Amino acid sequence: FSREFFADLLRKVRVKAELPAPVPAAGAESTGAQRVEALLADFEAQAALAEADRLLVEPRLEGEGRARVLYLRAQACRWLRKKDEAMASSRKAAEESPDDPQALYNLGVACAANGRMDEAEDALSRLRDLDGALADRLESQLR
Repeated sequence: FSREFFADLLRKVRVKAELPAPVPAAGAESTGAQRVEALLADFEAQAALAEADRLLVEPRLEGEGRARVLYLRAQACRWLRKKDEAMASSRKAAEESPDDPQALYNLGVACAANGRMDEAEDALSRLRDLDGALADRLESQLR
């Protein structure tokens, strides 16, 4: 096997570790989020972004389902190195679902990637009240 093969494999393993944990949800928004998750799991970030964008214009997608699609969209944007879009989607997800630890975690990561450390620290502070383990993971990335 070539060096490029192993480098690509290592990148895929690292990317796979960044996937958010599946969260069961009800209704059509669940199916949509699951499609986006499946595309991300297959390392199809561009297709996941397109599917998320398609879902986000549907009026029936709301609440936690919409927030989940937004932070999955942010994940796809991060993988595609679209830092500004990732931060915008992460902010929107955190606004729409302020008590969702995964949304706050993604917001902290996106803000840090854009050098917005004050906002990343704010997300960390809010996350600490909701999920200590995820807050520790974010804190380790910020240091």
